Amino acid sequence: MGDAVTQEAGCVRAFLWNVDHGLPGALVLARLEAAGWQGKLFAGALWIFAREPAYDKVVFVPATGRLQVRVDMARPYEERRGVAEDVHRALCEPADPAPPVA
Repeated sequence: MGDAVTQEAGCVRAFLWNVDHGLPGALVLARLEAAGWQGKLFAGALWIFAREPAYDKVVFVPATGRLQVRVDMARPYEERRGVAEDVHRALCEPADPAPPVA
């Protein structure tokens, strides 16, 4: 994954991860939903996605493209980076790519 997945600088327990993706916002939304994440728009500017059964979250700001993965605190330390890598893979290597967005 290289530098595409990086731990948030201020989070020493590895709960927060930034994911670089370089994709347009509509494609990010489509690919997260295709990967089983369910999103809600907050204040017209911020999408928060969740997926059962874990309490992991993905926060996406379309205006800036920033995408942050917030890992469930109950998840073992050694699994936390893997959650963010799975999100990156869902965005950049989708099993069933969403159609191009016009």
